Amino acid sequence: MGFYFAPTYGYYRVPSQWYGHRWGMGEYLPDYFFRYRIYDYMSYGLPRPPYDCGYFFVGQDIVLVDMSTGEIIDVFYDVY
Repeated sequence: MGFYFAPTYGYYRVPSQWYGHRWGMGEYLPDYFFRYRIYDYMSYGLPRPPYDCGYFFVGQDIVLVDMSTGEIIDVFYDVY
């Protein structure tokens, strides 16, 4: 187990199989991370997500996920 920090959410535990993993496009984000959704994407300089997509905090990165499949369609590394 490790910990990540997400603005507005604080510190949270991350299961060891995902802690330190560098997510990339084409991978599938586990629904464990879906609770760390970013609703104020403009505060991070991000464009409006496409329909049925959402941004999520994962470590120091932000990932854009297709909500219908869980597939990561974009990654913004080292955002904070």
